[in-house]
Amino acid sequence: MLMALMMWSGTRAAIVGVFAALMVACFAMVRWPTFGSFAKLVGATLLGIALSALAFTPDSSFGVLDLGRMFGDPSANANAISSGRMDIWKAVLTKFSESPLFGWGEGAMFWNVKLETGAHLQPHNSIVQFLFSWGAIATAAAAFVMIRALWTLHSNV
Repeated sequence: MLMALMMWSGTRAAIVGVFAALMVACFAMVRWPTFGSFAKLVGATLLGIALSALAFTPDSSFGVLDLGRMFGDPSANANAISSGRMDIWKAVLTKFSESPLFGWGEGAMFWNVKLETGAHLQPHNSIVQFLFSWGAIATAAAAFVMIRALWTLHSNV
């Protein structure tokens, strides 16, 4: 049931987190898990994907697998896999191009970017979101600060 809910919500961080935790657990164990344990995990994951594909989703940002979008239009496969995020990125970057230097401001995405489908306008892409909200100048400054901080941290180790 956990796999089905996780796949239905489309929360990629949870999916990556669960599988990363399982990998860490495998390496931390004294003995490797049995083939039967791996088979049960794969079966639960596939069942979760199948159940999530059958369930109702409130909008296009939900779900990891949407069979209608995946197999209906071959050109929509990337958008289907990303649960509509490709459309969001395209709309956000199109609007960003109208104010590239200073952006539109924090929170402006919800009233400034219009999409025909889906109410969820979180791009889940920090670069796209920074460019839209802050513009190229502030995004470049923030990138410089972050890169400089990482460089300093790694050079002192």
